[in-house]
Amino acid sequence: MKINALNLVTFSPTGNSTIIAKSIAKGIHTSTEHVDITPSTQGTKKYEEIQNTLTIFAVPVYAGRVPTEAANRIRNLKSSTGLPRTKPDGKKTPAVIVVTYGNRAYEDALRELGDIVSQVGFRPIAAAAFICEHSWSVPEKPTAHGRPDIEDLAKAEAFGNMIREKFEGAETGESLSSVVVPGTYPYSLAMRGHLIRYDFGDVATPFTDEERCIKCGKCVEVCPTASIRIRNVVSNPSPMIGYNVSLVSTDDVSCIWCCACVKNCPTGAREMSPRILLSQESLTTNYPDRNEPETYL
Repeated sequence: MKINALNLVTFSPTGNSTIIAKSIAKGIHTSTEHVDITPSTQGTKKYEEIQNTLTIFAVPVYAGRVPTEAANRIRNLKSSTGLPRTKPDGKKTPAVIVVTYGNRAYEDALRELGDIVSQVGFRPIAAAAFICEHSWSVPEKPTAHGRPDIEDLAKAEAFGNMIREKFEGAETGESLSSVVVPGTYPYSLAMRGHLIRYDFGDVATPFTDEERCIKCGKCVEVCPTASIRIRNVVSNPSPMIGYNVSLVSTDDVSCIWCCACVKNCPTGAREMSPRILLSQESLTTNYPDRNEPETYL
C-alpha cells in the first residue's frame, strides 16, 4: 500500500516539535500538508475534513503530559473528521503520534496523545518520543540545549522511512497494526502537582525588561494563548504633568510557560522568572546525560 498524501498537525510554541515532524515527513517521501494549531487564533477553529490520509501529530511534553491547549485544539478536529468515536478501530484514519521532551521524561504523554487522537477518529500505527531543547533551557543552565541536532534529525528521517516501509508491507489500511506505547491510565499528575503557579510569592510567568523592549510585538505574535499585550498607559494627574507610554503586560492565568516569547525576543527583553530559573537549575543538575529518541512501530 502506498502513502499518497500526508498531513502534519503540530502544536509547537518554540518550533522544535514542528522540526521533528517535518523530518519524519521527509523520510516518508510524499506530498505534505501542514496544519499548525499553535497560533492563538487556532484555539477554537474548526478544521477541514481529514479522511483516510496518514496524519502525524506532534506536540511537546509539559510536566509529563500533553499540554492542555494542544489537547483541546486536537479535539477540535473531532467535529470535522466525520469519524465518530464508536467506529471500529480498523476504519479510523492512520496516525503517527510524536511527543518531544526536554531530556527529563515524557511519562504518560505518548499514551495520552494516542488516546486523544483516537477519540477524534484516528488510529495510531506508529509513535515516537524525541528530545528537544527544554523550553526553560538557557546557555548558562542548559538542558538538551541545541537539540534536535543532526543526529536527531537523521533518526527522525529514518523513522519516516520505517513508517513508509510499514505501509508498503500492508495490503489495506485496516491491516496496519496499531502501535502499543508506554504510559499508564489514569495519567500521572506527579510533575504537574509540583508546578504550582505561585511559589513563595513569585509569579512563574516570564516578564519584560521595559528598558530593553522595543515594542516590536514579536512576543505577542508567538504567544500561543494570546497572554501578552502591548498597551498604552496614559496618566494625567494634573494639567502640567502627564505621560503616554507603551508597556508589555502578561496574563498570569492564561500563560502556559512555554517561553516562546523569551526564545523569540530580538533584544532579550523577555526574561524567565526566578521561579522558572530555579526549576531549570534543578533540571540541569539532575538530567545532564543525553537521552536518545524512542520509536514504536
